[in-house]
Amino acid sequence: MVNYLAHENGAFVVENGAFVTEASYDSGGGGDGGDGGGSGPGGSPQTTPTQPPADRAAQAGLTINTTTTVTSTSQINGDANTLHIIDGNSQDPFTWDGPMDLGSIDDTAICGINGASISLPAGFRDRMITVSGGSGFLWSGVDIDQTASGAWGRFNINTSTNGIIEFVRTIGKGRRANPDPSEEPYGATTGATISIPAGSSSGTNHIRNVEFIHGGVFANQHFGDRPIGIFLAGGHSGTLRIERSVFEEFPNNGLYATNTTGEVIVADTRIWNNGVTNGRIARGEFINCVSGFDYTDTGMMNANNPGHAVRGFSVEDKGKGTDVDITNCTVRLVNVANAGGGIVTDDFGDGAGTFDQVTGTDVHIYNAQDVPDVRIEEGSINAITDCTFEGTADSGVSVQNNGPSVTVSNNSFDYPAGRQRYAGPID
Repeated sequence: MVNYLAHENGAFVVENGAFVTEASYDSGGGGDGGDGGGSGPGGSPQTTPTQPPADRAAQAGLTINTTTTVTSTSQINGDANTLHIIDGNSQDPFTWDGPMDLGSIDDTAICGINGASISLPAGFRDRMITVSGGSGFLWSGVDIDQTASGAWGRFNINTSTNGIIEFVRTIGKGRRANPDPSEEPYGATTGATISIPAGSSSGTNHIRNVEFIHGGVFANQHFGDRPIGIFLAGGHSGTLRIERSVFEEFPNNGLYATNTTGEVIVADTRIWNNGVTNGRIARGEFINCVSGFDYTDTGMMNANNPGHAVRGFSVEDKGKGTDVDITNCTVRLVNVANAGGGIVTDDFGDGAGTFDQVTGTDVHIYNAQDVPDVRIEEGSINAITDCTFEGTADSGVSVQNNGPSVTVSNNSFDYPAGRQRYAGPID
């Protein structure tokens, strides 16, 4: 059971032993990948961040014929079978001279060494890099420095398969220059930080060992300031695997992928303090993940605003079907002014979906009266098994089912008297 991802000695740590150090990303292990090599969960190719860029690209399954060291964004292109290296110790500091529009690619890699990073200019909130098609893309070991006022780095990667973003962190907050959500900001206020759909139904893309902490402005209303962590829409028909990563403090959803026919598999990942739903998908699974919100411990501005009913995990059907499992996860809602529930099926105005199995998962509700651990408003959950529900709430219902009957087995409850365990159809 993963309980938290916590900062310890400059690292964010998954309790099952997988971790990534912020300074060097020395260990990208976990799953079946050991120290980062071999195959990880679901057979995904694993790279070793301490290896030279050419070895990383080969481990990622890319064929490289040309290698070049670059010192500015204008030198990065979409040439096939090409490895671009950014050296953090170069005598010529890497410079930003505009977004990188690579077009359609075929085995193109951008790899960093010696603490490489790209510094965004003040007010830049557009897509930092765009790939419009092809297969085989690797962004590895190049951090995004968005400490300049209003800077926000964004990836727009469209590949049929084998698109990879790994060993990356954001430096500095991505909030806009004017933090007042009622005022007109400059630059983009909405959109995805990462969009990386797998365009082929048999294709797989990857996000792994990354830390994206936005620290934006908690919006007055849903149509206010609303950057998203990861967003996938109609172009995603394959699989996206997200492993050993952190997505925090986005004013909108941390992960939003419901208008797709593809699936999203999330493992050993912290999706935390995001302003609507932390993890919201239509197909796939959350495995050993941590989700939730604590209004007293967030870098977002205006976070006490009750405009959003935050949720841990939710499923949504936009007409393309749903099938989601939650396995061995933890959800915490703490000091929450307005929460929709820990695990939720409701329609958000678009259509409710189905969680198939919720298994071995803990939900904790503290200082949030009447907030359900599980809320089935529309849609359904087929089975809730071996779960633990606990906290300080002494009113309301832990499992509120307003949908079809749900099968429950071996669940435990630890709440004060006055909180009802189940309500609605239960088998």
